[in-house]
Amino acid sequence: MIVHMTRGKGEVVTAGTCEWIMGLKLNDVFTQQITRNALDKFSAA
Repeated sequence: MIVHMTRGKGEVVTAGTCEWIMGLKLNDVFTQQITRNALDKFSAA
């Protein structure tokens, strides 16, 4: 489960799983794309 919340000017994304790192480690394309989307969104200036 992934949750995205906004409040005021802040945003929080949380992934409710302890297996997320395994998805990255095993090169799961869905986990990689979701991670990339979140990193791109929050690192944009």
